[in-house]
Amino acid sequence: MSRMPATVRIATAVQFATAGLTAVGATLAVLTTAHLLDAVESAMRAQGAGYDDATAASFVTGLFSYVLIGVWAAGALLVALFAFGYRHEVERWTRVATWTFALPVALLGVRAMDRAATPRTGLDDAEFLALTGRALDRAIPGWWPPALVVLEVLTAVAYLAIVALLATPAARAWFRRPREDHSSKPP
Repeated sequence: MSRMPATVRIATAVQFATAGLTAVGATLAVLTTAHLLDAVESAMRAQGAGYDDATAASFVTGLFSYVLIGVWAAGALLVALFAFGYRHEVERWTRVATWTFALPVALLGVRAMDRAATPRTGLDDAEFLALTGRALDRAIPGWWPPALVVLEVLTAVAYLAIVALLATPAARAWFRRPREDHSSKPP
C-alpha cells in the first residue's frame, strides 16, 4: 500500500479538529440558547404577555435553535467520520462526500451559532428585541458572543482548508491510484 500524502493526512487531522471545534461551538450555542429562552420569556412578560404566550414563544425559539444546533453537530460528526474512509476501499466516495457536505455544514454552523442568540417569536418588534437583548446581555458573560464569532470563523476556514487540501494534485493522485485486489482467487 502506498503512503498517504501529507495533504490528505493534514486534511484528516483538520477534519477531526473541526469536529472538536464543533463540539465546543455546539456547547456554547446550547448554553446561549438556554439563556435566550429565559430572556424571551421575561421580555414577553414585561410586555404584558400571559404565561401561555411567553411559554409558546420560548418553545418555538428553542425548538428551532436546538434542532438547528443538533443537525449541525450531526453533520460535522459525519464529515469527521468521512476521514476514516481515506485509508480504505471507500476512500473515493468519502472525498467526494467531504466536498459535498463540508461547506453546507460550515454554513449551517454559522447559522446555528447565530441562531443561538437570536429570538424568533413572531412578535419581534423593536421593544421586544431591546428587552430580550438586555436580558440576554445580563445573562451571558461578555466573552461568549466573541467566542462564538471566533468559532464560526475557525470552523468555516477549517472546512475550506479541508476542501482545498483534498483538491491538491497529491491528494488527487492518492485517491485515483489503482486499488490492490484483496479478493482471494482460487488457483
